[in-house]
Amino acid sequence: MEIEKLIYEIKKFSKKIHTINLNCENGYKFKEELSSNNGKNTYNLYLSYGKMNVEKISINTVHKQSNKVLVRLDLGNQRHVNPDGAVITSDHIHIYKDGYDEKFAYALDSDEFKDLFPDPKDRCSLLKAYLEFIEVISVPQITETHSF
Repeated sequence: MEIEKLIYEIKKFSKKIHTINLNCENGYKFKEELSSNNGKNTYNLYLSYGKMNVEKISINTVHKQSNKVLVRLDLGNQRHVNPDGAVITSDHIHIYKDGYDEKFAYALDSDEFKDLFPDPKDRCSLLKAYLEFIEVISVPQITETHSF
């Protein structure tokens, strides 16, 4: 199985979801199952906010059959060093690469990704863009709840 091809396989939520409500508080976690359109593959979609810093956000997709992380988005001043030594000091995206798993990251403000993720601070549009990037169809409405 070529893992990289799974990133762009058409996916849908395994159960009918009308709305995803992001609860913007420290330590919030969200998990939903996705499945391929043909039903052969299943994925876990995870979203989490940092326990000490709500600006630290991670969204990732794991292929359940192989337990490989296909794509992971990291926001909130998370420094990353790629296997080739390149240092990423801004919000970034990890994309699975054969031989390296998800070890390589790419800055969201790079030419390749700045149009896909134009406003990483807008969590609703960020999650929507992420779901579109990993080829999820029928993306539900995404809302935010702030508890202060």
